[in-house]
Amino acid sequence: MSDYLYFSMGSCALASIASCEAAGHPYNAVRLEMGADGAGESTYAALSPLRQVPVLLTEDGPIRETGAILFYLDRLHSEIGLLPKDPKGRELAVRWLGFLGGTLHPTFRLLWRPSRYVGNDTAAQRALRASTVNYLAKAWEAVASDLGTSAWALSSESAIDYYLHVFTRWTLGAQLSLPEALRKHHERLAAAPAMVRAVSIEASTPIKPSKEEK
Repeated sequence: MSDYLYFSMGSCALASIASCEAAGHPYNAVRLEMGADGAGESTYAALSPLRQVPVLLTEDGPIRETGAILFYLDRLHSEIGLLPKDPKGRELAVRWLGFLGGTLHPTFRLLWRPSRYVGNDTAAQRALRASTVNYLAKAWEAVASDLGTSAWALSSESAIDYYLHVFTRWTLGAQLSLPEALRKHHERLAAAPAMVRAVSIEASTPIKPSKEEK
């Protein structure tokens, strides 16, 4: 039985799609429209209370949050090497997941939806965006320092790279600059077979209602 992977266009769910593709995991991609109240229709809240993506619906129930989905896929397809096997490598992977999901992702929310944090005051929104752009530049310099001359976030291509690619993609989409090491990482990942397939799936999957509404 195939799982259902719920995503919206341009979201961080791209990392989960790429990981499914890299692992050869059987799944059905379900694209939801993202609105002001969240993804999909109200019934999608049965899978994700805040109507966020991604959600991987398995026969054992829904798995929410990118990090949890990546660990699930790695457990089922351990031979692929989506995440490291050794304890030290897994600790580093968890550190990356915490930073990407806990620091970088919330920073983009400030950039794109400042009204959530400062209301409808346009001057306050402009000030928040400006300070967020500055903070994001500092964050990317820190990531570039960590990456150094390495081709990948870990010792080899992994699901962490797919997740990192989401945020370099967002940065370039916002017409902001990246340090050289991150720009090269972005180009490397854009050409990775799993990511090429993921981007194609993201773009070609039509918007559908959630599974419960079929």
